[in-house]
Amino acid sequence: MKWKEITNNEDIWEFEEMGELEGKYTRIREGVGMNNSNLYCVEKDGKEVAFWGNTLLNNMMRSIQIGSMIRIKYLGTAKSKKTGQDYKNFKIEVGEEE
Repeated sequence: MKWKEITNNEDIWEFEEMGELEGKYTRIREGVGMNNSNLYCVEKDGKEVAFWGNTLLNNMMRSIQIGSMIRIKYLGTAKSKKTGQDYKNFKIEVGEEE
């Protein structure tokens, strides 16, 4: 039998520094940390990495099924037309069978 260690210390993907993330969406951990945030887990190159949710990412990720191939690109900051506040903007794509 092969054993896999389960940890709470996923490598956190920093989009501003590491760029685009592409891989298989494996799970979501809700209510994590002092801000009760969502932590999304992705398998990339055989290793699990995770990224923190924000309002935009949480809304977009709701419609994506676990097990889907995803690609997320950080687009920089944008200004909200509704509130005038700056926010981190992302483009999310889901892989589709051809």
